[in-house]
Amino acid sequence: IIQQLTNGGNINCIYAGNSYTLDMKIYNNKIQNISTTSGIINGIYSAANATGAIVNIYNDTITDLNSAGSVYGIQIYSGITTNVYNNLLYDLNSSGTAGTVYGIYANGGTTNNIYNNFISELYAPSSSGTNQLQGISLYGGTTDNVYYNTIYLDGASSGTDFGTSGIYASTTPTTIKLQNNIVVNNSTPAGTGFTVALRRASTSLTQYDNSSNNNLFYAGTPGASNLIYHDGTTPYQTLSDFQALVAPRESASITDMPPFINTSTAPYDLHIKTDVATGVESGGRVISGINTDYNGDLRFGATGYTGTGTAPDIGADEFEGIPSYTCTTPDPGNTVASSNPACYGETINLSL
Repeated sequence: IIQQLTNGGNINCIYAGNSYTLDMKIYNNKIQNISTTSGIINGIYSAANATGAIVNIYNDTITDLNSAGSVYGIQIYSGITTNVYNNLLYDLNSSGTAGTVYGIYANGGTTNNIYNNFISELYAPSSSGTNQLQGISLYGGTTDNVYYNTIYLDGASSGTDFGTSGIYASTTPTTIKLQNNIVVNNSTPAGTGFTVALRRASTSLTQYDNSSNNNLFYAGTPGASNLIYHDGTTPYQTLSDFQALVAPRESASITDMPPFINTSTAPYDLHIKTDVATGVESGGRVISGINTDYNGDLRFGATGYTGTGTAPDIGADEFEGIPSYTCTTPDPGNTVASSNPACYGETINLSL
């Protein structure tokens, strides 16, 4: 446990990496109650750059980081393969007028695998800028694989302009794959700022891998300032407009406010209620090699899975829930009878 540290400059709570590091594991740490009156804070800063280096950052809890500058829960600065998974990041705060808060920040590296993480309660209440809260920021790295994460933002600011992003991607990465993520941004925009679920810095779709799909994107009620997607040039308010732009990507993605257990009282609990129908249930796709969720529960498709799902659940939580669709035979009463099952996502023509 690293806690109760106050400083007047930059703070790296855990700094890991050099040219000699080949295999590093950073796990089961709790970092909390860290503050600085200036500079930046990194909860975990990974900078391994040896040839063939593999860094695993997992099962860590990072909370209550406070700075007048920018705050990074986990920063991947460099590395060959960096795996960031099963981490809980919340209550990260910047009190400055220009500070930015990042849950997970991929600044460099070759292959970054980011999965099964819970990210919430990022705040910059005085900051002014177009992208001041970023749940996951894909600023660098050659290949960024982002799978099964749950992100919930609900920040606001007194700054003149205030914008936020559930996931942000710059033009630097060569390939970005987004699969099975819950990305909810309920932040309040101000001035020229936007509340965006997914924001990219380019209109080009070259780096946006065609396999990106089965995500939940939500940014509140669609409107001029509440966007599913922004490509740096054009805002897209609705999921259907976004899907038409990026097809064949995101064809099975959905938009909705998931039934989280708690997003009203800190600390939040982003596990999903099991008694409310939701498209998150069985809305994902099997990803080879990721067989468990944040809690270690087996996912659909893994050897030994005995749950009731028909596919993996979206987000960091695999649960036994109620799907928001059925594949049962329609019962039209005495008017028309049909023995053909109607399934979610299927186009059906009815005539009488």
